[in-house]
Parts: sequence; structure tokens; C-alpha cells
Amino acid sequence: MQSYTTGEMAKLCGVSVRTVQFYDAKGVLKPSQLTEGGRRIYTEDDLAGMRIICTLKSLGLSLSSIKDIMQSGRPIDMLSQLLKERKKQLESEAENIRHSREIIDNILSEINTSKAISLEYITGMEQRMKEKKKMSSLYVKMSALAAVMAVLGIAAIVIWAVSGLWWIFAVTIPIVIALAILLTNIYYKNARYICPECQSKFKPKFLEFLFANHTVKMRKLTCTKCHQKNWCIESCDE
Repeated sequence: MQSYTTGEMAKLCGVSVRTVQFYDAKGVLKPSQLTEGGRRIYTEDDLAGMRIICTLKSLGLSLSSIKDIMQSGRPIDMLSQLLKERKKQLESEAENIRHSREIIDNILSEINTSKAISLEYITGMEQRMKEKKKMSSLYVKMSALAAVMAVLGIAAIVIWAVSGLWWIFAVTIPIVIALAILLTNIYYKNARYICPECQSKFKPKFLEFLFANHTVKMRKLTCTKCHQKNWCIESCDE
């Protein structure tokens, strides 16, 4: 039967000599025999065991878990359970990574949008992300309402043009206007703005809100706390 020294085992398994020695010291993989001079001698079975250990280690299993598997009378059952636990752990880590990347993307986006944000502002990013999701949900509802308004308006115009039934248009327009007012009120009620000067969240006066210059995510408003006029980042009511 083929035998291997510590160095040969290390080379064949792609690990260091120190690692092979460490596994021996921890009782994870003992050599099949020792020479009179104390040299470790490994067999083909030992090599197969080392390769299994290296594979399990690459999957993130702890050395103590691997040792239990190797010494278990039912290694496959134990491995199955440990891998299920490892999978849950990896899924949790992946979610944390996804969440961290989302925070980073939001910070970079807001830095690019508003050069005036401070480090103190960044510390509240996670809360603002929750608010942004709430605002996104509001946008979806508002878009649906706006679509209803558009369909009603276009339908009334088409019916009037085709059939000459002007009264349908006359009845529909007040409904569209009422929906537009409702839409604006919902938006105003839920929207809040963050001042880049003092980092305060505030609600502007309605007329200022209505006629202010704005982008998709910002509005040029006067902060009710520090009274400075700036491009303020949109948030939502808590």
C-alpha cells in the first residue's frame, strides 16, 4: 500500500505541513503509524480522509464539527445536519451582506445627489432606508391612482369626440380633479424633507410644497427649524 510523509500529504491536499501537523495534534486526522524516529506515515485511507477534511473546511465547517463527523458512526447523517445549519448561516450572512450593500448604495447615491450631507446624517441611513421603502410603497399607490385619473380623462375625451356626448366629459372632469386633489393631499400628508444644513426632518407649508422646484427625490424648501433654503432630500412620515 502506498504511504505518504507529512510533506507529501500536504502537497497532495494543497495545504501546509503545519496544517497536517495541526490536524494530528487536534486529533482530527492521526497518521496510521509513526517511525522509530517519530516521523508520521500516512496511508491511502489517510489521504482520502485529509481530502474530505479539506473539502468540509472549505464549506465553512468548524474543525471540531469535522472531527465529530470523522469519528461518528453515522458520518453522513451528522454531515447532513451540520450542512443544513451551515446553509442557514450562509443565508443569514448573505442577507446581511445584501443589506450592507444596500446601505452603501444609498449613501453613495445621496452623496452624489447632495454634496452637503454630513457624517451625522449618514448614521441615520438605516432608518431612512425603512422610510424610503415606505415611500416607495406610497409611490406605487399614487401611480395606480394617477393611472385611473389618466384613463378616466382620456376615455371621457374619446367618448366626447366620437359620440358627441359632452356631458360625460363634464361629469368626468370634476372626478379627475377630485382625484388629483386627493393624490396631492396624500403625497403632502406623508412626505417629509431632511434639511442638509441642520439634518432636521420637517414638513413644509402646503403652498411652498406645491410650487417648489423639485426633482424625483428632492425639493427646494425652507427648513422650518434652521430657516435655511436648500435642496432637501425627500423622506416620509414615521
